[in-house]
Amino acid sequence: MRYQQSVKRERENDESIKLLERELKLRGYTPRTLDAYKLYVGLYKEYVKEKGMQEDVESVKDFLAYLISEKNYKASSIAMVKAALLFYFEHVKGIAINPKQLATPKKSKKLPVVLSKEEIKRLFDAADSEKKKLILMVLYATGLRVSELINLKVKDIDFNNKLIKVVGGKGQKDRVVTVSDKLLKRLYDYVKTKDPDEHVFLSKYGKPLTPRYIQYLVKDLSVAAGITKDVTPHVLRHSYATHLLESGANIRVIQELLGHSNLQTTQIYTKVSLSELKKVTNPLDEL
Repeated sequence: MRYQQSVKRERENDESIKLLERELKLRGYTPRTLDAYKLYVGLYKEYVKEKGMQEDVESVKDFLAYLISEKNYKASSIAMVKAALLFYFEHVKGIAINPKQLATPKKSKKLPVVLSKEEIKRLFDAADSEKKKLILMVLYATGLRVSELINLKVKDIDFNNKLIKVVGGKGQKDRVVTVSDKLLKRLYDYVKTKDPDEHVFLSKYGKPLTPRYIQYLVKDLSVAAGITKDVTPHVLRHSYATHLLESGANIRVIQELLGHSNLQTTQIYTKVSLSELKKVTNPLDEL
């Protein structure tokens, strides 16, 4: 315990970690990413110090190999460590490392879990309060991320134009999403007595909800609804995008609604849309 505390103090006193934090803040990185980058760069610096190595490309390779072989880091975690170290070298040490020099395992591209419309209805029906049902409806009908949902304020809902303004989404980017008439009416009834600067959803203590609360809520209600799939809040976002595509929405419009920087991220939904797959004529049927 004392060792861990001393290591933590050493990191906090490390000038390069302080510089790293400053550069991340200047570029608007989220607190979550900031903490992750500080953690991984700190671990790298401890590794280099212990091995008596220089902070260079070769030591980065050694460190990544160590995490893969000795610590069994998954490809997704390695990708984050790699990003943190590339940022550290470029913006703190002033050394630009070519990512191609750091060959690492590719992240597996699994298809997202998607609920059918019938399962979505069952999920809504399992909610035993208006607040819980509205949380589910907002997640599904807007594609908001959990962080965006819990930060949603009354003033962000434009009832006249049927829009929700998402402030400070992923990458600190604002965007707008459309809102269905069905949801809009229920939201209005729910927030009409609230102050414009108040969060739409609050705990029973009057505090903003936590991501953990939303995750537990969605999981518990999915079990209550008898849904066997592994349902998370992000599954509702996946379902929203997939059902939009099946309804004929343009892929670029979906990209804007989801707040994706890269169209390739959005295109994964073209691989899970059953209705689109069913439109393809099997060659056997044409014989």
